[in-house]
Amino acid sequence: MIFIKGILSLIQILFLPGVIFLKFFQLPRRVFQTIGYVFGLSLIFNFFWILLLTSLKINYSILHYILFITEICLVFWLYKEKILISIEEVFTHTYSFIIEALYKLMNLFVKKEDELAFSRIIKSILTIIFLIWTISSLLWLSRVFIDNFGTVFKEWDAVVSWNRWATEWFNNTIPSPNRYPQLIPANFSITYSFMRSADIQIFAKSIMPLFTMITWLLFLDLAFEYENPGFFIGIVILRYLTKKFLGEYIGEGYVDVALLFFSFLTIYTLLKAEKSKSQTIRTSYVYLGAIFAAGTSLTKQNGLLIFLIYPLLAFLILTKKSEHTSIWERLKFLIKPMLLGLLILLPWYILNESRILLGRNWTNVEYLISADRHSGRSFIERGLRAIEMLGIYKYLFIVVLITLPFIQKKFRQIALITIFPYSLIWMFLFSIFTRNLAMVFPFLAVFAGLGLFGLMNFSLKLLKKIKLHQIKAIFFLVPILVAIWALSLHFKNATLAEIQIKDQKNALLPKLNHELYNYFDSEGKYGMIMTQYPIEYLPYLENFKILEPFSIYEEFYFNFVDHPEVEYFLVWDKYASNEVKEKINSFEEDGFIELRFEAYNASFYEVQDRASILNESPN
Repeated sequence: MIFIKGILSLIQILFLPGVIFLKFFQLPRRVFQTIGYVFGLSLIFNFFWILLLTSLKINYSILHYILFITEICLVFWLYKEKILISIEEVFTHTYSFIIEALYKLMNLFVKKEDELAFSRIIKSILTIIFLIWTISSLLWLSRVFIDNFGTVFKEWDAVVSWNRWATEWFNNTIPSPNRYPQLIPANFSITYSFMRSADIQIFAKSIMPLFTMITWLLFLDLAFEYENPGFFIGIVILRYLTKKFLGEYIGEGYVDVALLFFSFLTIYTLLKAEKSKSQTIRTSYVYLGAIFAAGTSLTKQNGLLIFLIYPLLAFLILTKKSEHTSIWERLKFLIKPMLLGLLILLPWYILNESRILLGRNWTNVEYLISADRHSGRSFIERGLRAIEMLGIYKYLFIVVLITLPFIQKKFRQIALITIFPYSLIWMFLFSIFTRNLAMVFPFLAVFAGLGLFGLMNFSLKLLKKIKLHQIKAIFFLVPILVAIWALSLHFKNATLAEIQIKDQKNALLPKLNHELYNYFDSEGKYGMIMTQYPIEYLPYLENFKILEPFSIYEEFYFNFVDHPEVEYFLVWDKYASNEVKEKINSFEEDGFIELRFEAYNASFYEVQDRASILNESPN
C-alpha cells in the first residue's frame, strides 16, 4: 500500500496541478513544452498548498487525499474529450506527432537559398553527429534516473538540510531555513504526507533527475522551434558541465539542479513567446514566464536574479521600438504579469524575513560570503580560485564572448544578461562550491553551442565570398602533399623503426615477451634459446632461436649436443611432452638448469651445467 501511495504522491508533485492550470493558458500543445510547464506549475502550486496547510496547522494526510481526488475529477472534466478518445485516435495522434517531429528534423537538413552544396554537407554531418550525441546524453540521463529510483538521500546538505526541512513541513511545522526558499522541500513532504510517514525517502528523491532531463528536452524543443542545430551542441556541452560539477547531485536533494531547471524554463518561455505571432499566445507566455521566474526565486535565493532580469529581457525581446510608441506603452504589457509574479513570490519572503526580524529565524548569508568561509582569501584571490575551479570549462565564457557577434540579437541580449552578472557575483561571493553556479550552466551551454554553430556558418559564408567552391578539385592535392611532406619530417626512418619495434614487442604473447626482454635487459646481452615459441618474429630475438619442440627426449638431447651455443631453454608446457618435461624438472632439481621466470604456461631456464646434461644420454 505504501508503494501505491508513493506513486500517487509523485502524480501530485509532477502532474495534476500543472495540467489543470495549463488548461487556462492559450498555448500550443507541444509535447516537451507541455512536460516542462506541467512540471513547473505543479511544483509551484504544491508549495503554496503546503505553505497554506502548515500555516493553518492543518497539514494532514486526509486533506492531501481530498485535494488529489478533487484534482482527478477536474482533470476528467477539463480533458474528458481527450481522455475518452478511442485507441485508434491515440495511434493517430501518436503517428501525427512522429511525422511532425520527422518533418521538423528534416528541415534541419534542407538546403537554404544561395547555400553552397559543400556548406550544407558540412552542416548536415555536424547536425547528425550532435543529434546522435544528444540522444546518447538523454539515454545516459535516463539511466541515472533509473539507477536513482530506490535510493535514499546520502549527500550532506540533502540529509541535514533539504530533507530535514521536508520532514518539518510534514510534521506541520514551518522550517527555519536560514533564508533558503522551500519549494523543493515542501514538494518532498507531499510524499511523506501521502504515506503518512517520513521513513521512506525513495519517492521524494526520485524526482531529482527529472529537473535535468526536462531541461535537456526543452533544449531539444528549441532546436526544432528555431531550426538551429546549435541547441544540440548546447545539450552536449550541458551534459559535460552537469556531469562535471553536478554529477553527484543530479539524483540527490540539492536544489541547485532544480534551480537550473526553473532558470532555463523562465527564459525558454520568453523564446517561445518571441516565435509566436499571436498576441494572445504571447501574453500567455509572458504570464507563465513571470510565474516561473517567481518559482525560480522560491527554489533558491539566488534565483531572485532571474526574477529581476525577467522583465528586462521580456522588454528587450518582445517589444519593438517605434516612433509611435513610448517606452511606457512598451512596458505596460509587463505590469500585470510581474504583479502576478510578486504575488507568488512575496508570501514566503515576507514570512521568512519577518521571522528573522522577530528572532525566530536567522540568516547565514553573511557567513557564506565572509573571509572565514573563504579561508581568509581576498576578493581577488577568490576570483582566481573560482576560475581555477572551473578547469577547462572556464573557456566556455571566452567562447561565448568571441562568438556573440555570430548569433541573433535576442540571443546576445540573453547571454550577456544571464551569464556574466551572476558569474561575477559567484566568483567573488559564493565560489565556495561550483554547484552555486548551476543557474548559469544552461545559458553558458546553449549560447556556446549557438555561438559555435554561428561561427561555422560565418566561416562557410566567407568561403563562399572568396569562391573557394570554384577552385579546381586538383588544387586540393597541394595541401595534402604539403601535409604528407610535413609528416615525413617528423616520421623519419629511425622514428618509424622505433615505432615498429616498440609495437612489435607486443606481438603473440605480450606478457611472455616482456619477461624475456626484461631478463635480457638486466643481463645486458642476448643468448641462444632452445624453444618451440616463435621468437623469430620478435625484435632483436630473430637470430637467437634453436627450434626444439620438446616432444621426444632423444631428439631434444641430440639437438642440444649439436648446438653447444645454447644458453637457455624456453619450454612451452602446452606443447611439450610429459617425458621431456619430467626430464627437464629433474635437471632443475639437480641444479643443471635454473628457472628464471614463468609466464603463459611457459618456463624459461638458464643452463648452469652443460656437461652434466650431456651425461644424461637417452642410451
